Amino acid sequence: MAAGGLVLQSAGELAPTMKADRVLVIHRSRYGGDWSLPKGKSRAGETLEETALREVLEETGLGCRIVRPISEIRYEYKAGRGGTKSKSVYYFLMEVVTGTIQTDGDEVDHVEWLDAGRAMETLTYEGDKRVLGEFFGADPERRWNGGKTTHNNAHD
Repeated sequence: MAAGGLVLQSAGELAPTMKADRVLVIHRSRYGGDWSLPKGKSRAGETLEETALREVLEETGLGCRIVRPISEIRYEYKAGRGGTKSKSVYYFLMEVVTGTIQTDGDEVDHVEWLDAGRAMETLTYEGDKRVLGEFFGADPERRWNGGKTTHNNAHD
């Protein structure tokens, strides 16, 4: 099992000119230079929530709180000796409560806040894009507002 976070920066903290929340994405040179949502494997005895919080902290330096579970993705990947393995990753919607962005420079070499539309273009894996799309839907200008979602268009 694995777990991770869709970490959003609170809309209230953004400049008034920004139309959408920003999403935390990580860059991993070790995995061919991919861009991903923070995630990783569970340790023995760890809950999925504990895994997600630990992985986000380890990969980004940010302590978060879980708002709610949002998605599970399943995929297959190439394993050693030419075989394939199935993997499930459980994602939680999170917001930052403490810390500053830091990377270990080994597994993760860059962390960036991107608006939702740019994050969708940047993410490497379809599963990560699906998690983002399930939260924001077809509207990349949907905003996260402390537990509620709103739209920037006054006509909605």
